[in-house]
Amino acid sequence: SGRLNEVHLQRTRKAQGMKRAEKKQDLTARIVNATRELIAEQGVHGLKARDIATRAGCALGGLYTVFKDIDEVVMTINTTAMAAAAV
Repeated sequence: SGRLNEVHLQRTRKAQGMKRAEKKQDLTARIVNATRELIAEQGVHGLKARDIATRAGCALGGLYTVFKDIDEVVMTINTTAMAAAAV
């Protein structure tokens, strides 16, 4: 019985970890897409973290949980674009 509970607990933790990873991946994608849209509309200068978070449908803290700052979001977009162009 104790061993069964331990196995169940390990599986539950693993599932929760996967859910957290999936949520973070979804949040990252939403932030990147929102930033791309804002850059297309107004250019990279003048980007505001609050505008990105609002467009992504997350709190400002959510943006900073995934990215250090706006520059890191833009670098991610540039890196992804360069990798796609190289293929």
